[in-house]
Amino acid sequence: MTAAPAGPPARNSVLPALLSQEVQRRTRRAFLIALGIGLLAVFALGASFLPMTLSADLLISYGVFLAVYAVALALVLLRDFGHELGDALAVVIWARLDAEEHSKRLTRAKIPVGQAAAAAWLKRHGGDPGLAPHRVVAQILTGDLDGARATLGDYPTTTPYQRFELTSDRWFVDFVSGVDAPLTVEAAAEEVVDPEDRARAAASVATLRAHALAASGGNWLQALASARAAVGDRANMLVVSRMLMPTWTIYMASAALLIGIALLVGRAAGVWR
Repeated sequence: MTAAPAGPPARNSVLPALLSQEVQRRTRRAFLIALGIGLLAVFALGASFLPMTLSADLLISYGVFLAVYAVALALVLLRDFGHELGDALAVVIWARLDAEEHSKRLTRAKIPVGQAAAAAWLKRHGGDPGLAPHRVVAQILTGDLDGARATLGDYPTTTPYQRFELTSDRWFVDFVSGVDAPLTVEAAAEEVVDPEDRARAAASVATLRAHALAASGGNWLQALASARAAVGDRANMLVVSRMLMPTWTIYMASAALLIGIALLVGRAAGVWR
């Protein structure tokens, strides 16, 4: 049995790292753009032809900033997280939620994230023959690639989707091990008939292709986004509800606090009443 390394296999972590970096880059940019627009609105208010009793009022300035900032932040986030990135995130979020729901039905537990959680999961569920696909995921996270290959032999192959799972997971175990084999899982995905399983298979194929492209410097984002049509209405509004709204709320609270402090300092200095 292969000894577990200090962290997740490098090839397995490239795609999540790149996606996280892209999300962080765009959220930071949205924050800075909205912040700049909000501050310009406050300065424009101060330089306007309105009476000083209005333009220099602390509460009015604060209200103007928050209103302009809120609208600008929402518009920039919607713009930056639309199109290709939005499609890719919709596929990723839907696939994750679908996998979480499936895992909870079978094990009443979340999918393990990280090496420690995966090791704990294996201690609890490692001997269950009905959880072979879940066990492979945990074994990959712990670095037990030999164990993952052995577990592939326990996969059920009754349905077309089960056969697809075996084909795709075998390719992924080889990929994480460093094997650069062509992605040949599309044929197995085409045999899947059930609409829900076809959507899962399409998302899986796109994710595997994105992993390969991320490791080789290719266009992984386009690969992820390619499954958006296959996922269909299942992923509608997921990016907004699961990512943009929480991000908007956090950045709104941060800006409200920071600008509130700045305006209070300005008031103490005599800039605002």
